[in-house]
Amino acid sequence: MSSCRSTPSSSATWACAAASHPSGPRRWYIPGLLDDVLAGRINPGRVFDFETDLEHVVDGYRAMDERRAVKSLVRVAPAR
Repeated sequence: MSSCRSTPSSSATWACAAASHPSGPRRWYIPGLLDDVLAGRINPGRVFDFETDLEHVVDGYRAMDERRAVKSLVRVAPAR
């Protein structure tokens, strides 16, 4: 039995839908996509519109906060 009550209010309907189907990020697909990006099968430039290195990651967050970027790509140098 559902805990959502039947009501004519659309906001209650959306609240019920949100409770039964969380709208959080869907991260199950990331490992496969990362493999494809690293192998060169997917161009991350079509997803990321800001690129930085690990030392300047704060710039990527700032660009997203200021709406200058949608997604930031952080390139990390291989360990020596």
